[in-house]
Order: sequence, then structure tokens, then C-alpha cells
Amino acid sequence: MLVEFPKLYFLKLKIISVYDYLKNNFFILVMGIVFLALSLNCYYFFILYFFYVYFLYSKYKIIFRVFLFVSVVFGFSFFIYNHLYKVTEIEEIQGIVIEIKEKDSYNQILVKSYFKKYYVYDSDKSPYRLGAKILVKGENVKIKKNQIAMAFNYQEYLIHQKIVGVIKASSIKVLSNNLSILVVKEKVNEYINNNFDDENLMFLRAVILGDDTLITSEAQEGIRINGISHLFAISGLHIGLLVIIINYLLKKIKLEENKINLLISIFLFLYLIVTSFAASILRASLMWFLFFINKKYNLKLKSLDVVSIIFLILVCINPFYIYNSGFILSFLVTFTIVLLNPLIKDKSNVIQILYISIASQIVTLPIIINFNMEINIVSFLSNVLYINLFSIVLPISFLVLIFPFLNSIYNYLIVGFFKLVDFSSYINIGLKLPYFNINMTFIYYALIAFICVFYFNKTIRNYLSLLIILFVLAITNISSFNVSKEIYFFSLYNGEAILLTDSFNQANCLIDTGDGKNNEVSNYLKRKGVKKLDYLILTHNHLDHNGEAQEIINNFKVRNVVVSIYDESHFAYLNNTIKVQANDVLEKGNLRLEVLAPLIKSNDENDNSIVLRVFFGEYYFLFLADASSIVIEKIVNNNLKADIIKVAHHGSKTSLSYKTLDILKPKVAIIQTGEIKHFGFPDKEVIASLNYYNIKIYRTDLDYSIKYQYLFNKSYFTKENL
Repeated sequence: MLVEFPKLYFLKLKIISVYDYLKNNFFILVMGIVFLALSLNCYYFFILYFFYVYFLYSKYKIIFRVFLFVSVVFGFSFFIYNHLYKVTEIEEIQGIVIEIKEKDSYNQILVKSYFKKYYVYDSDKSPYRLGAKILVKGENVKIKKNQIAMAFNYQEYLIHQKIVGVIKASSIKVLSNNLSILVVKEKVNEYINNNFDDENLMFLRAVILGDDTLITSEAQEGIRINGISHLFAISGLHIGLLVIIINYLLKKIKLEENKINLLISIFLFLYLIVTSFAASILRASLMWFLFFINKKYNLKLKSLDVVSIIFLILVCINPFYIYNSGFILSFLVTFTIVLLNPLIKDKSNVIQILYISIASQIVTLPIIINFNMEINIVSFLSNVLYINLFSIVLPISFLVLIFPFLNSIYNYLIVGFFKLVDFSSYINIGLKLPYFNINMTFIYYALIAFICVFYFNKTIRNYLSLLIILFVLAITNISSFNVSKEIYFFSLYNGEAILLTDSFNQANCLIDTGDGKNNEVSNYLKRKGVKKLDYLILTHNHLDHNGEAQEIINNFKVRNVVVSIYDESHFAYLNNTIKVQANDVLEKGNLRLEVLAPLIKSNDENDNSIVLRVFFGEYYFLFLADASSIVIEKIVNNNLKADIIKVAHHGSKTSLSYKTLDILKPKVAIIQTGEIKHFGFPDKEVIASLNYYNIKIYRTDLDYSIKYQYLFNKSYFTKENL
């Protein structure tokens, strides 16, 4: 009787009129939920959502009712998640160990406590079992948002993974070691680590467990350039091949189909545990289950229906999936393959992969660019090679996993694979694009949607294709359309960097680069769409001011490198270097930089700093680099006007004097402090002096990066921590 229940239920479902309306129309619900998700993040998209709802109400009454129900479920779930998962400051946590990752100086333990998760940093690297219940005491680690515009937002990332707090452990006590299903994951990890090493271990952990932490930086760069990162993020390709292999082997031993399907189901469930329920694996596994149900009970659902149903189920259960890049990429590519299939199903395997690769690259462009800031436009060709190659390598990898005595032979294959990746990475025609904000992304996908709608109208399709090409070309030169003047004060871990951009890309000037940690300055320039720098000014030869200079020179068209006349670094001897001292002037377009120092050579490198003044927007800006108050007092006189000052030397004790402030009387002071606490920046006396003169203070340790913008004859200061 229990066995017959699902069958009776699905037979009844097929004759319900609502189900008949929804067949071949589930994608309509998906589109509506996407519009709703957009409106929850940018409220003006609610207008689009409203019109879509009105359209459904006018044309499809029954689908409209179902959509309202799905919208309410998704909206309610989104509301609950946003209120449940918020950053929490903790010094003690009790929960279950669900993941352990080994870092250089500590173990990163993921602990689950009820519905929330926490990271625990264990510097002792003590061994703990997955599933163990532990009590952790220690120091709260502050989770910061991104401190530079358009950069990766680590705080949001953790929250969307349901990780709400981080604690640096001083003590960890094991409360119990109960048997847990997580032991499957633990045993698989141990098995792979104990039986394989070097390239084999690196490759197997990547393609079997989805853990790419062991892949070398050189190999990762080759994988990125070739556009084959998706092969190392466990996906539908892996699940499809696994199911085919298991199905083939079980049929060979003449097992009944019901038992085969049961064993495949058990395997997929265990594999989900091993891969920590990765979004792409969950999507692929659920699709297999639904395809199986669809076939068994003859529900007559199309592939597009199946993918749409899985999407709706997942986002209603966990609305944070809409922020998961793996989830987004997985569904974008899957929808693309499903929609493209009728057009390519009669073509050869190679041509099918080529078409899918090109279409997937086009569809995923904004997401890929926002991560990599560049795409290799010939990577669709390498995808044809590597997807076919992977269909051979992946089954062999599972075979070697079962029979580790083949390890040495397998090593030749993996070494050869990575040599091929390295070789093919030299074929790189990189298309660099700036960051796609939500408006640009929407326009891009709207154009693609119209191309799909009018695909069989060749004239309209060609016009739309031309329009999308022109749109992408316009984006590549987006800085030329910027009507405002901007000065961007970077919030860096260590050091200073300031970018001045004149309207319509007339002039770009970068003052210092910070120490180069994570290439944050050059990455920002790429995301902003800056291609050339008229002046790269390195105020003095200290790492926290020129540490990323070479990276910027290598990746951007730098017309002039400007250094102090007393600079002895290798940057002073480049072909395009200009050496400056007091009374020199640097000009480009409307940008006129007055050099006020260095005055005389000093034994203190800080006092050899280039000090600059510029009239920008409606204010005079004074950039004091790391000059001491003694040097600054020699520069300052009653004729020197400065409305806004960048305080010298990160706000150190020797950076400002009352005499300087009394003469200048600036309106605003900006202090780029860095995050290294033992320096004690900014000094309390400096802050007291600024407050005494009622000067508005912006600090990068509190306000993160700070932007001054002059637009339509008005000035604006904005902070990244808002």
C-alpha cells in the first residue's frame, strides 16, 4: 500500500487542471521569482515585478495564482533568513564540527549550532572528528564588509553561507563524539589523503571533493585563462558521468532497474554529504531524481520544466542561493543547454560542445567578469578540447580512487593534463571588462532574452546581436562616459593609494599603490574600467606606498611614472620616469598638480616625500604623503589654500601641528590609517587637534574607502561602510 501511494498521487496530479496549465510553463514562475529577487535587492526593480505580475493576471489567471503562492513562500523565506542570519560577536560557542580545513598557521573549523554556523580558528591544530560536539572559548574576530568598492564582500559571503560569527579559539573542549553521517565525508577525505599525494592528490581532491585549495597558483592561472574552472567545480557533468558509469556496471551484473535506481539514489545522497551539499551538486542530483520520477510516472514534464521546478524548490527552501555564484552559474548554464538543445541535437558531439561552450560563455559573461575581470574570448575552443578530455579523465579518476595501485600510471596522465593546461594558456586573447553592476547586468540579460524571443526573425536577431556587441564595447570604455570628477581614497591593509579621475576619462592619476596585498589597487582599477594612467606618482620609496607599483605598470598603460628627485628605487630609472621637486607642475587636461615638496634631501625617506596640491571640483586638496610636521610647516604659508587635506603618515604623532592647522584651517581631513594595530594609527593627539579646529574627519579604519565626487557643480563625500 505504501509503495502504491506515490504512484496514485502522481496519477492524480496529472489530471488536475492546474498541473495541465503549468506543464511547459514552469519557466514563467522562474522568471517572476528572478524579478522578485531583483526587486528585493534594488527596489526600483519592483516596477518590473509589478508589470510582470499584472501580465500574468491578464493572460494566465491560474498560473498567476500559483505564482502568487510561490512568491509568498519565497518572500517569507527571504524575510526569515535576513532576520535570522546576521553578524554575531561571540566569545563562546557550542556546536557540531561539520568541516575542517587546514591553513598554514591554523585549522579552520566550521561549527554548526542549530541553524547557524560559525568559523573557529584553532592555532593548536588539534585533531577533531566530524560530527563531534565541541565547546569553544576565545576571542571574537570582526567580520568586515568589503572596504573597497566592487570588491569581494566577505561579510555578505559568510552570511549567505549561514556563517554568522568567527572566533579565535583559546580553548576547545570535546563534549561528545557521537556517531554521525558526516563520518562518510571524514573517511573519504582520510582515504584520499592517505593513498595519494602530489599532483594526484591535488587533482582528485578537486574533481572528487570540489576542494581546489591544493591546486598551485600557476595551475589555477592556467585553468582561469583556459576558461575551464567549471570542470573543477563539481557539476552536472560529474553527476551525469557517475550515474552513467554506475548504471552501466550494475546492469552488467543484471541487477533489477528498481534496485539500480535505489543504489544510485543512495550514492547521490552520500556524495552530497561528501561534497557538503554544494549548490551545483544539489542541483544536478535533484534533477536526476526528478527526471527519474518524471519517467517512472510519465508526468510528461519537459527538461525546461524539470530545471525550473528544481530552481523554485531550492530558492524557496534557501533564498540565499540567489547570492551563491556556483548556484547562479550552474542554473544559467543548465537553462542555456536546455534551451539550445532543440537547435543542436542533430549535430555532432564536438559541434554540440562548441555551441554550448560559446552560448555558456556569452550567458555567464557578467558573472565571470565580476570575479576575474577578464575573459579569454577563445576559451570556447579550449572548452571543446577539455570537456572531451575530462569525459575520459574523470572516469579514470574514479577508477584510480577504487584501485589506488594504479597511482603511478595515473600520475603521468595528470602531469600531462596540467602541462597541456599550461601550454594552451599561452593562447590568450583577453577581453578586459569593468565590473557589471546590477543595471548593466540587467540590460545585458534583457538583450539576450530578446534575442531568444526573436531568434527565428533573422533581421531582428541580427540587429539585437549588433546591439549587444555595441553594448559590451561601450562597457569596455565606460570610464569615457563618466561625467563626474572623482578622488578615491583607498582603505588598504597597509599603506596608501589615492586615485584622481577627471570627467570623461580626460586624466587619471594614481598617487601611491599601498603594499600590494591581494593586488587590491590594480583590481579596483580593472573593475572601474581604468585602462591608462597619465601619472603614477610614487611619493617615496617605502613598500607601503609603492608595493603594487610594478603590478600596475605591467597591467596598465602608464604614461608617466613620477618619483621624488631623491628617490633611489628602480622606479627612478624607468624610461618614462619623471623626477620632481618643489615648484614643479604636472598637467594633463584639466588636472594641474603642484609639487610643494621635497624641498631638500633628507636622511629620513619620509621627508623626501612628494607633497602635492590640486584644485579639483570646487576645493583645493593637499596630499601630504608621509612628510613630517617639520617639513609641512616649511611648506605652509598664509598664501597656501587647502580645503581638504590628506593627513601625513597615516595620522602618526609627527604628522600634523597646531601651527599648520591654524594657517590652513581645512574643512575636511582624511586619514588613511591601514589595519596594522601595533602602529597605533591615528594618534590621539592628531585627532584632538583636528577636533579642536572643528575639522570633519574621515578615517579608513572606521569609514573604509572614501570617495569625493564632484557632479553638476556639487561636491559629495561617500563612505564604503555605509
